[in-house]
Amino acid sequence: MDVVNAISKVRFSAAKPQLVSLQKVPGLSISLLCMQPGQSFPLPPGPHTCYVVTGSALVTCGGSTTPLAPGHCVAAQDGEAHLLACRGEDRAVCLVYRPE
Repeated sequence: MDVVNAISKVRFSAAKPQLVSLQKVPGLSISLLCMQPGQSFPLPPGPHTCYVVTGSALVTCGGSTTPLAPGHCVAAQDGEAHLLACRGEDRAVCLVYRPE
């Protein structure tokens, strides 16, 4: 068993969103996506699940945009690309689960 303190891994940069790897196990990658207000991060096509931990985000997938609050979770199906953006005045931290 490998225990990671995810909170200690949170980091932000004014230059670009930060994707911080937390765990990699066979078939699965878990990362933190840390964004400043106004930043966005494109996730490549494929199945992904994103969970908003703090802040608020917008997810654009398949031509529609949906606001996400803390505690909201969104999943993209295989072949769908999506964009996560930090909205509002606060930073956003999201957990991103994706197959490896």
